[in-house]
Amino acid sequence: MKAIKVAIVVSVIVVILAAVFLYISFISEPPIVINAMANPHIIPDDTDGVPLWGETSTLYITVTDNSDISSVTINLSSIGGLKNQPMRNIESNIWSVTTNASAGIARWNGTMNDYVPHQLLVNATDEHGNSNTSVSIKLTVLKNGDVNWNGEVNLCDAVYLANYVRNVPGYAVLECISDVTGDGTVDFQNDFLYLARHVLGVPGYEILH
Repeated sequence: MKAIKVAIVVSVIVVILAAVFLYISFISEPPIVINAMANPHIIPDDTDGVPLWGETSTLYITVTDNSDISSVTINLSSIGGLKNQPMRNIESNIWSVTTNASAGIARWNGTMNDYVPHQLLVNATDEHGNSNTSVSIKLTVLKNGDVNWNGEVNLCDAVYLANYVRNVPGYAVLECISDVTGDGTVDFQNDFLYLARHVLGVPGYEILH
């Protein structure tokens, strides 16, 4: 009889220890972070510090966990923002923040002949302090006015833009990069003339919008 009691006690202890182990495993799992996205994924650098049409991107991430999520932040320091920028829970498991990019942070790689995306690191933390920092959101920043996408802003861009607004075949542009006046449209009267005067150093046209 004594042996039976001992066996029962041992079995109970084993069950309790197993439950404790499962609980610890349950609460020690870091959040799952998926669906990293920037919309749009390409923006110009904000050369006047005033985010106008086409100069912002909304960053999205999906975060799930066994426990409640206490915070989701993103490192925007490489584009001129906060190192721990809070993201907002907009619906269900989706977190979001809208940002612009400071002047001068476009990354041109001459070897690749292309712009290099910024990798904006996300940090998702649950109520138990478990964090996931394995996911980044890619955001490509171009020089404002680099219409022909060659890493420079010069008279060639103004000529390229003139051909675009005149519907010359073969001259496609990203309008967010070409709208140098920030009025939401790309045209000859405003954007071409403004960009041409800018690259020629005409007073009053020093800053692209």
